[in-house]
Amino acid sequence: MRQRNVKNCDEILLSSDKYVQDLKGINVSKYDKLCLEIGIGKGAYIAECARRHPENLYIGIELNKGVVSLATKKIARFEKEINKKLDNLKVLAYNALELNELFAAHTVDRIYLNFSDPWPKKKHEKRRLTSDAFLEV
Repeated sequence: MRQRNVKNCDEILLSSDKYVQDLKGINVSKYDKLCLEIGIGKGAYIAECARRHPENLYIGIELNKGVVSLATKKIARFEKEINKKLDNLKVLAYNALELNELFAAHTVDRIYLNFSDPWPKKKHEKRRLTSDAFLEV
């Protein structure tokens, strides 16, 4: 998804019950699995996963706050559409290269990486989510 400058992005995020700034206060132990989507885009995939599997906790991360704010709005519309709150879904603006600071070792059961930016030029190789630097995390 193309990164956008979103007006009032901080206000949108703070008004959403899906947005968290960190994972403190989330009781992970009450869920069967912890599932992580890196690069949530508009949030449709992770929202559908959370709807289908309420026994799992879904956390979506995206580097750009503007994209996260758009995803929270889309997820809120999805919740209205299905007439159900997705309490097992949280999103945050976070750099995927710092995942080891966010999660303890061996705590994430599934990682989803859908349609990430390919960064096709050789000089951008280190930015790819499938680069050696990222895979070591």
